[in-house]
Amino acid sequence: TSKLLVAFLGCFIVLILLYSGNFLVSYKTYGFGEISRQIQSIYGFVGSTLNITVKEFFVLFLVSKLFVYFAFAAIIYFVSVISKSSIGMYISLVIIFAIQSVMYYTIPQTSYLSAFGNLNIVSFLNTSSIFERYRNLNFLEEAVSCIPVFIIGTLSTIVIFSIIGVVAFSKQVSFGKSKISTSLQAIVDKLSIIKGYKTTNLFLHECYKIFIGGKVILILLAFGLSIWYFYTPLSERFESSTEAYYKHYMIKYEGALTDEKQSDIDAEAEYFDKLQMDLNKASTESNGNNYNIFMAYQEELIPFPAFQLLQQHAEYLSGTNKGEFVYDSGYKLLTGDQSAGNKDIRLALISMTMLIAGLTYVYSIEYNTGASILLRSSRNGRNKTFATKLIISVFITTAIFILTYAPYFYNVLKAYGTNGILAPANSMDHLANIPDSISIKSYLILISVSRYLIMLVAMIVIFSISKRLKSFISALVLETTVLILPLLLSLLGIKVFDYILLNPFIIANLF
Repeated sequence: TSKLLVAFLGCFIVLILLYSGNFLVSYKTYGFGEISRQIQSIYGFVGSTLNITVKEFFVLFLVSKLFVYFAFAAIIYFVSVISKSSIGMYISLVIIFAIQSVMYYTIPQTSYLSAFGNLNIVSFLNTSSIFERYRNLNFLEEAVSCIPVFIIGTLSTIVIFSIIGVVAFSKQVSFGKSKISTSLQAIVDKLSIIKGYKTTNLFLHECYKIFIGGKVILILLAFGLSIWYFYTPLSERFESSTEAYYKHYMIKYEGALTDEKQSDIDAEAEYFDKLQMDLNKASTESNGNNYNIFMAYQEELIPFPAFQLLQQHAEYLSGTNKGEFVYDSGYKLLTGDQSAGNKDIRLALISMTMLIAGLTYVYSIEYNTGASILLRSSRNGRNKTFATKLIISVFITTAIFILTYAPYFYNVLKAYGTNGILAPANSMDHLANIPDSISIKSYLILISVSRYLIMLVAMIVIFSISKRLKSFISALVLETTVLILPLLLSLLGIKVFDYILLNPFIIANLF
């Protein structure tokens, strides 16, 4: 209990360190104004159902954050107690929080699985979103507000994991060899190709050590199954009539901007100008009372917002050498446009997490077991062993790269098609700085190669850290700091971290 209370005290200190600076800088820079006003007067909180003031919200926010940190601490404490080793503890925590993060960031609010995206510790960590507007969960066909669910869920997590953790610690309960490991070994033993097979082949021994001993095969299988389970076919959806007409115009004028196309655009612009003038004239003559005339003209003017986008794009293309009209809604999702949100960062986060989970064991295990001494004294224990590990790790990295990026590319291209994929990439204005000679297809290949190469660089970084620290758990901590933390900070909107360490090349769509 004392250990758990010390962990809770640590959470309180973390809260003070994180938010005292935020509050102080915000107050000194902008001030808080009248903090006795209702929270709904703050931008972004107009949809809140809480009858509280800004001052009361500050207190509620900090207390809620503190209890979420307590929940995190209780889970970490529980996993630490029942894990037989620090390696098992770290891997378990990474898997738990990775699964929770994937569910939170990938499951849409409209999905029947949305409860899994909302009822998890990562969702609770985004505390302000719970209070800033009304949200509910479909629980047995009843609308249940997220606020009581958040309160009950957080307190239940703290109480349940604290009690079980304390009891397990006092009784010295820990997991020995897991059932999964035992089952995997049983399967391996029954395979005729392995059972009774004797070999001194270094490559096969390293494969067995990494994939079976290091459970990397389980990590890859779990990753692949999660990708398959959460895969949701993307469908082309139009949020408004403007998007539908925009597609119509882009397909109609697909290809290079010619004089003939420019003449057609100018003629259509004159048509819309005449419609607008006729509408104004009719409205003036009827004193705005003839609703039928107004609606008739409005119906004719429905495509006008999309046409304005077409005009703007035509003006942009006139400043390029080889730019073309391309229906680019799908390509924008793949090339870092604002419509893609943080998808590039989230995919990078997934790939780096899986690399750390799959590769840290490869080299650090030799130091944990003392085998490094034996390897250094044997003929093939140095360069050849490292080269073998490197080859196997390249296969693992390639598998993670394909599982991370291939489903998303396939999903988007299948939904939106590949029309105009050979057009110059700078046909899209957010890629204006890309040379004319690079097509959209080439650009997609280029960013994919960039990501793959940086994943190989990350693999070398993981090897280097493992070799220098000579400890699995220490390597995991430092690798997480170097490869994961900058991506998390970038995901939180701190733009400077888009260009820190490996981030610009794994995110790729920054130039």
